Amino acid sequence: MKSIKDAWKKAGFDTRGKAAAAAGIHRDQLAKYERGTHKPGLEVLQRMANGWGTTIDELTGRPPSATPNPPAA
Repeated sequence: MKSIKDAWKKAGFDTRGKAAAAAGIHRDQLAKYERGTHKPGLEVLQRMANGWGTTIDELTGRPPSATPNPPAA
């Protein structure tokens, strides 16, 4: 996932190791996510988003929605 690398660079991290530490994961695992050989689960995506000051949508490359989802009935 190229957007993952873009996200940690945008957050100001200059190395994969520093970005991984901020997210609480190992740098080798982060590299696998970047290459697309592994997919992070929701918990890992949340830790990355929180550690890097971004959103899960940005990490996954989801485009911003023009209209938010209506609340569940």
